[in-house]
Amino acid sequence: MLKSLYIDHQPAKALRMPYKAIISVLTGWSSEFSDSVVKSDSLFVALFSADNELLFANKAMELLIRDEPYKSLINPSFEKLKSLDNSSTLIFDGFLTLCDNKSNNSSIYAQVYRKEDMFLILGGVNVSQIFEQSKTMQQLNREISNLQSALLKEKYTLESTLAHLNDANILLKLQTEARDKLFSIIAHDLRNPFQALLGFSDLLMDSSETYSHTDVVKFAQKMNVVAKNTHVLLENLLEWSSLQTGTLRPDKAREDSERLVDEIVSFCIPLFEAKKINLNAVCCENEFVLADKILVKIVLRNLMSNALKFTHPHGNVTVETSRTGMFVRFSVTDNGIGIDPVFFEKLFSFENNLSAPGTANENGSGLGLILCKEIIEIHGGTIWVESEPGKGSSFIFTLPAFHEQVTEGKKFENMVI
Repeated sequence: MLKSLYIDHQPAKALRMPYKAIISVLTGWSSEFSDSVVKSDSLFVALFSADNELLFANKAMELLIRDEPYKSLINPSFEKLKSLDNSSTLIFDGFLTLCDNKSNNSSIYAQVYRKEDMFLILGGVNVSQIFEQSKTMQQLNREISNLQSALLKEKYTLESTLAHLNDANILLKLQTEARDKLFSIIAHDLRNPFQALLGFSDLLMDSSETYSHTDVVKFAQKMNVVAKNTHVLLENLLEWSSLQTGTLRPDKAREDSERLVDEIVSFCIPLFEAKKINLNAVCCENEFVLADKILVKIVLRNLMSNALKFTHPHGNVTVETSRTGMFVRFSVTDNGIGIDPVFFEKLFSFENNLSAPGTANENGSGLGLILCKEIIEIHGGTIWVESEPGKGSSFIFTLPAFHEQVTEGKKFENMVI
C-alpha cells in the first residue's frame, strides 16, 4: 500500500496518485487525523456558525482566541468573512490575524471554507514563508555579526584613542610641572645671584674710595664666585631645556672612558685647588663606551661640582672607571658631609628636588642631578647614589660598553647590549 503512494521518483518532482485515490486511502486514517487535529498546537482548526457561535476549536486555536471567539478575528473580521462570495466552498486563502485575551496579535496562514451556515477555519504554517523568514533571519544574523564586529573595532579604536589621550594628558601634566619648576628656578636662583652682583657693584661704584685694596679684592672674589655659580646654573638650565624640547639629542660615538675623565678632571683641577681639595682619577685602560662625549662630560662636570661643593677643604675626591659586565661604570666619590639615605630618591626627582648650601656656603638649584639622570637614561644607562651622613658620597652611573670585532679582515663596531 505504501509503495503504491508514489509511482516513480524524478529529481525535481514526484508523480503522485490521483486525488480521488489519495482520498480513498486517507479515509482509512480518519481517526488518526481527527485525533492529531484536536491535539495539535501547530495546526489551527475552528468551526463557527453563521450567528457567531464557536462550535469547535482545537488546542492550538484556543490559545489565539478571546472569551468572545468571533471577535478574535481581526483581519479579516468574522463579519467580513460572512460577506465574502461563497459561490465556492473556499471563501478565503491568506493570512488571518487574530487577537487573544492578552491583546497579543498573531497571524497565521489560513483557509476558510463555508458550507451553508458553517465556517471552517484551517490554519497552519506557510512553508514558503518559513523559507523566506529563514533567509531574512540569516541575513539579519549576518548584518548583526558584521555590526558587532564593527562595534568591537570601534570600541578598540576608541579605547586606544582614550589611552593615547590619557598618555598625552599625563605627559602634558609632567611637562607643565617641569615648566613651572623651571620658571621657579629661574625666578629664584637667577634673581638672587644677580642681586648679589648688583649689590657688590653698587658698593664699589658708590663707595670705592672708602674701601682698602684688600676690601676691593674680597668684593671682586665674591663677585667672581657668584658669576661662576650663575654661569654653571645657566648652562644647566639651557641644557635641560634643550633635552625637554627635544633639540638636544645624543650624537653617540665610540669614546674612550679614560680620556673622558682626564679631560673633565683637567678642566676642574683649578677649582679644586682653589678650595684646597685633592682630586684623583683612577681609570681602567682601553674601555670604550657608545656615548655622546659632550653630554657625558656635562654629567661628570655636574657630579664633580657637587663633590667639590660638599667636601671640606683638604678633603678628597676620586673619579673612577671600571668594567662591569656589559657596562662601563663611572663613579665620583668624596669624603664630604654625606647624604641621609631618606633623600636618595628625591635627589633625582623634579617634584622633590633638593638643594643645600655647600661647605663654603655655595648655592645650587638642584637641577644638575636631574639633568644627569635624563642624560644617562637616554644613553641606556642608570645612575644612583651611595652615601652615609658624615662619611661622604659616591655618585655612580653606567654607560653601555663598546667593543670592536675583527672578522675575515673586516672591522665591525658593536655595542654590547
